[in-house]
This record gives sequence, C-alpha cells and structure tokens, in this order.
Amino acid sequence: MITLDGLRKEYSDFLLDVDLMVEKGRIVSILGPSGSGKTTVLRLTAGFESPDAGRVIVGGRDVTNVDPSRRGVGLVFQDYTLFPHMSVHDNVAYGLKYSSVARAEREATVARLLGTVGLAGFGSRDVRTLSGGEQQRVAIARAVAVNPGVLLLDEPFSSIDAPLRKGLRAELVRVTQELAITTVFVTHSRDEALSISDMVVVMKDGRVVAHGTPVELYETPKNRFVAEFLGEANVFSGKVSRTVGNSWRLEAFRDFTVDNSAPSGSEATIMIRPERVAISSRATGQPNEFAARIIAAQYFGAVSEYTLECDGVSIVAASPMRFARGDAVYGALEPSSIVVLDDP
Repeated sequence: MITLDGLRKEYSDFLLDVDLMVEKGRIVSILGPSGSGKTTVLRLTAGFESPDAGRVIVGGRDVTNVDPSRRGVGLVFQDYTLFPHMSVHDNVAYGLKYSSVARAEREATVARLLGTVGLAGFGSRDVRTLSGGEQQRVAIARAVAVNPGVLLLDEPFSSIDAPLRKGLRAELVRVTQELAITTVFVTHSRDEALSISDMVVVMKDGRVVAHGTPVELYETPKNRFVAEFLGEANVFSGKVSRTVGNSWRLEAFRDFTVDNSAPSGSEATIMIRPERVAISSRATGQPNEFAARIIAAQYFGAVSEYTLECDGVSIVAASPMRFARGDAVYGALEPSSIVVLDDP
C-alpha cells in the first residue's frame, strides 16, 4: 500500500498538494496534462525529491526521509536506463548481486523473471541488440527482481511504436498481478490509463481532481475537465427554462429527457459520449431524437466518427454504420447515458 499524506512541494511557479492512497496489489495510473504534477508525485514517492510537508508511507512504513535505495521501490523510466555494457542477464541480476543474494538464488530468480517477461533464453544477449519493447521488458524484470513492494513507472511505453505498446501493457498487467506488486503508472495517454488500471487518478495544476475506476471516470465524470480529458465528449450548457418531471429544456439546444432533475431557471451542463449517440438514416421514435446533417466523417475501421449539425449545434457520434458527409440523418441521446456535470 502507498499513502501520500498531505504531500506538498512548492516551486517558484508551481505548488503540488496531494493526498492519495493506493491499495496493495493494485495498478493505479496517474493521468493529467503536461505540468500537472504527475512525475513530481512519482519522484517524491521514490525519494528523488523531498517534500516540503506531508508524509510518504510505503507498506505501512514512513519512508519520507528514507534513502531511495531503502524504500522497497522498483523504478522503470521512459528511457529504460539499462546498463549498456552488461548482458540481459547481468542487468536483471544487478540489484540482486548488490543485495548479497546467494548466487544459486540469483540465477534462479533471473531465469524465472526472464521467462515471466517473455525473454527466456535472452540472458546472454547484449542489451544494445534488443528492440525497444525487449529492452523495456528487461527494465521491468530488473525492477521487480529485488521483490519491491511497489513498482513505479514513468511513461515507460511513450517511445515505443503503437502496435507494440498494446502487447507490453498486457505484459505489464500480467507480470505485476502474478507477482502481486502495487504499481503506480504515470502516463499522458488516456488509452493506457483506462486499459490497464484498477484505479485512475486525474491531476490538474498540482492537485488530484478526480479518482475512481476507469469505468466510473469515463462513463460518469463529475466535471467537464475530466469528461473531456478522458475522451471525446459532447458537452452542452445552458439555462433550464422548463422542468416537467425529468424533462428539461436547455436554452443552448432543445428538450432532453434525463435521469435526474434540475430546477427551472438553474444553469446546467450535461455530457454524453459519442458512442452513446445513436444515429440512423430514418426516424425511430427514440427519446431525445433530433434531425441532423453530417458535416464531417472520419473512418477508424470498426467504427466511424461523425460530426452532426442540428440547429447550429455540433454533436459527435461514433457508429459502425456507414454514412457520408452531407447525409441527412437522425440522432438520439439515450437518457440513461446523459451525465449531469457539477461544473460548466
């Protein structure tokens, strides 16, 4: 378990102020724009920087003033930081050797971990001859060789080609789950954060603005920043000019039926994901249906993304159905998929 208790770090132009708890054995992604404080959180947890206030607790032990080498933390960086003059075997064995692990146990651990990360038989290879993905797997094996209670990763896949990243993400999840290692993964990629995490932490301007499961944050975000940062979002704001049961009229657009109410005269902001916007070539009588015209279309293989125009408002829809720019269509917003945001 990791607990960051009232952790503060102040710079001339930036203040980090974070409280965070990561449960044992979980994979947690820290996501946010550049300059939000993601890497600073990682460096404070690892001990490469000292906080101005607060505590870093790892496995129930206060390590705030403990040397990085004695925190029980494994680290994997974006640039791998492998020892280029060493073989794959010697890179993985490095931490074990300097922890005075007996030779027989050291050899067994290296062999087991190379098999775990899919590099069995690679021990004698020069790390400089490996692909980027293979080097990253060596870095992961080296980090977990010393049996750390916590594994910290700082955008480890950002320099790797997209097709390989998907496989490495799956490999990371498998390895950390197999070894029951608490993992904190810093990334700027929402796809990585949503696909591998038990919990996602969203940061902005040095603070945690949201945390929850990937499903919670993606499907029911609490504010506009999180809604738009985690994916394409249709967001409409306006004054509620009429309320009848759960039926609203937003001055920004038209009547909506939603699954909760708002008082007449109040300001409201709603969000719906593109894949929840139904699109059809003819009227179907669904709730919240509207006539529209397609003004842009992008093909992504399994689905296409369409920009619809209705009464001067643009709505993005994602659908496996095929339409062309200029087509007249009908869109519909599923009431249970409309999310009311806490702020505009």
